[in-house]
Amino acid sequence: APPRKNRALFRQGVLAAISNPKVLLFYGAFLPQFIDAQRSLLPQFAVMAASFAVVEFVVEYLLARLAHRIRPWLERSGRRFNKVCGGLFALMGAALPLSR
Repeated sequence: APPRKNRALFRQGVLAAISNPKVLLFYGAFLPQFIDAQRSLLPQFAVMAASFAVVEFVVEYLLARLAHRIRPWLERSGRRFNKVCGGLFALMGAALPLSR
């Protein structure tokens, strides 16, 4: 049963990622500045999209590995961890208007 659940979670994540309009906005706003108008556009976009996908996969994989490694620690001290993170977010939120 677990492999099927993992596949379903993976499929759900992929569908959420490819249906996210922010990705299209990112590609439309960020990538064109690196396109050479004198060359074919499709291969350039394909290389950039593939590069982005590889980097994104590596980052997400490393985050998942890290989360898996610290899971036992979070299970023991997760409540304290959440309070510390919440306190840090509150401090950053309080410091933000004072930074100008």
